[in-house]
Amino acid sequence: MNALNNNEIDIALYEGIQPNTNFISIPLSSYTLAPICSLEHHFTKQTNIALEDFLNETLILREQGSAIRDVFDNSLGTLEKRANPMMESTNSQAIIKAVEANLGVSLLPHHLIENNPLLHSFQIKNTTLVNHNWIVYHKNKYQSIPFKTFLSLIEDK
Repeated sequence: MNALNNNEIDIALYEGIQPNTNFISIPLSSYTLAPICSLEHHFTKQTNIALEDFLNETLILREQGSAIRDVFDNSLGTLEKRANPMMESTNSQAIIKAVEANLGVSLLPHHLIENNPLLHSFQIKNTTLVNHNWIVYHKNKYQSIPFKTFLSLIEDK
């Protein structure tokens, strides 16, 4: 976003909560976040877990500032709740391995874990977490013909 503000780049692909109003944001795609645990965890006997129960577990989460974590933390903030992870990582595969080893529970993009036979995915009651991807550009940016062509291709999808 700083590079856009400083006119170092014309357009950005942005993941997470919609950027501020200085920018035009075009939705590109989205994905759901799935709460997960190992097959040995007591949550495997349930499919719908209370948020409080999830937060009271040993949490293994992405690092603060990551799009995944921001979506989760913002959702908790609206409920005046906070996550206190035991472990944070920038590496989703490291989190998957830790959860497989039953070191705690986590929340990761569904497409990363959907075919993993060593993990159990469940729902958190009354909670759906979705992460969005955006095409972003400054609203006052000069739009050259190639720039406009690119945007029209994106908007047609």
